Amino acid sequence: MIHTFEQPFDKEFYSALKALELLIPADRWQMEKKSLLSSKRIDNKLLDLYDISENDFNREQQRILDEWEENNRSARERGTQMHADLEKTFYDKNINLTKFGIGGKLIFHENNSKDL
Repeated sequence: MIHTFEQPFDKEFYSALKALELLIPADRWQMEKKSLLSSKRIDNKLLDLYDISENDFNREQQRILDEWEENNRSARERGTQMHADLEKTFYDKNINLTKFGIGGKLIFHENNSKDL
């Protein structure tokens, strides 16, 4: 439900912003970044101003988008595996809690009491 109130992530703008950050000289980037973040718009005149070819810009932006997608896929797979592993532990009678970053052992007795 919270997701319905979030502003959607504008991957086109932010990937273009990151590409420009890598292509514009560092001493000029802070000034340009401030302007771009306030307008939330990328003007191709910047490419001409800094003598950046559109092909180089597009290639860098696509590389960033691909990297983000790979990180997203990897995180989803890792999260799914973690949840599956956690769920499997609920079927064990003796659960070692150290793998979850906490100490002790959770032991289920016949009367369902828990020793920590």
